[in-house]
Amino acid sequence: MCSSDLLIIARISRFYGPFDYSITKKICQAIRLQRMTIVGKLRKKISWINPLDAGRAMIIMGDDKVKQGQYNISGFEATGSELIDTLEQINYSKTKIRRKFFFIANIKAKIKLKVSELGFINRIEFDEIYGLNRSQVFSVTKAQSAWSWKPKYDLIITSKDSLNWFVNHVL
Repeated sequence: MCSSDLLIIARISRFYGPFDYSITKKICQAIRLQRMTIVGKLRKKISWINPLDAGRAMIIMGDDKVKQGQYNISGFEATGSELIDTLEQINYSKTKIRRKFFFIANIKAKIKLKVSELGFINRIEFDEIYGLNRSQVFSVTKAQSAWSWKPKYDLIITSKDSLNWFVNHVL
């Protein structure tokens, strides 16, 4: 059986790192401007992956040695707050963070409007980070045992690369 006859499914965790124009860009922009508003707690650990690691995993999975199946691909686990704290340390800054916790949709909509009127550049929503599925920690043991998956980029390296990417290519 050749590799073209196999069905291999990759379940990749959320992107965080260079070339990510969603979450990474927003957090880097807020850190550089040293102000942000966070709506939600951002205390739950979830799995993240550097886009370069995701590309490496796809190349490895195209190899004939990988068996048919579904594989979780992840780089590191961190909370949204840990992502922000790590970028702050790398940027040598202290970002003014306004934390907002709302439970009533009507009040939440009014506050969002006020926050945007106050001129805060960035808002990071709890649902934007975590999505609708609240269990976002991936087990990569199957990929590790089947084809020795090991990410190359951890939280600190990815954060440094992200800030460099933002400063050199986005600003």
